[in-house]
Amino acid sequence: MIKIFFNPNFPELIYTIAAILKNDLNEIAILIPTTPAELKSYQELRTEITETVQDILENEEEKSINSEDGSNILYQEKIFLLNIYPINKEENSELINFFDENREKIKGWIDSHYSNWNKAAVNYISENPKIIRINQGGATLRSLKEMGFNFPAEWLETYLAMKNQDVNNKEAFRYLIIFSATEIILNNAFIDGLESLSVYSNIFSFAAEEIATKVKNKNFDMIFKEYLTALKTTTKLKKAFKTNNHLFKKAQAAGKPVGLLRLGKINPYLNLGEIMYHGKRKFPWLCIITYEIQDESFLQAESSKIHVEEIFNKYRGLINKPTDLFPIFEKELLKIK
Repeated sequence: MIKIFFNPNFPELIYTIAAILKNDLNEIAILIPTTPAELKSYQELRTEITETVQDILENEEEKSINSEDGSNILYQEKIFLLNIYPINKEENSELINFFDENREKIKGWIDSHYSNWNKAAVNYISENPKIIRINQGGATLRSLKEMGFNFPAEWLETYLAMKNQDVNNKEAFRYLIIFSATEIILNNAFIDGLESLSVYSNIFSFAAEEIATKVKNKNFDMIFKEYLTALKTTTKLKKAFKTNNHLFKKAQAAGKPVGLLRLGKINPYLNLGEIMYHGKRKFPWLCIITYEIQDESFLQAESSKIHVEEIFNKYRGLINKPTDLFPIFEKELLKIK
């Protein structure tokens, strides 16, 4: 069984993951988006991962849990780490601990952020340079090639295009759109934490599978089209904010206009962050967008004058619907002299 721990902030890793999968087609692979801090709780993940693998095996007819030599594949772990690097002294220690606990299972640790590492830590975990490749600014896919993995030459070209945000490469453009759309919908639906990591795990998995098998993912095609459609709407809505004297009449009278954009049901890939950026420039006191995704109501707000996030956190569990925050926002605005 292959476990690939990867940094979800690097979309181009879909090609590195695809290359690993391509070279071990008969292995079960588990993709785990993570950070050094989360690796600390890796032991706690073991039970959950094992149960997931068992479910996969039970759902596949005529597939044996044992390898040809009779050993259980659940205990033949192969671990790969992609762009997992420390950002502070504590994380240097966490990564060393992870290495010590799993050194026999680690078959590849590739990272292009050498300057983030403590030199002693790099020297320690690089005891086997054949599988540990930590450099500065390099391509993880190229490092994989140097380790003996085979893949089509055009994969590296597209990998580099994604890394450099080169939209002239057709395949790179498609995947960059998919990841941009994923980030947008997570933000629009306020999905974060473990739930967002689960989404990224699926996106990376489907993308890597698509690359390795050359079978287009129909859901990706749908997301691509919906994103481009939403892009046109985003442009139109940047200037659509209006003041609402009825809902915020006291704030308006006090010279503190509130910009409001009520959208109703939206394309979930609508870039509300970009729309909000333009609205806030016109209405710095307070800018609000209300909308619905799959019959669930949402509200986003930004202000240069009041602490919107604190208000959200304080009243999140006390309101029935997002618009119940309107009078609370106005009250906070009126406190400012």
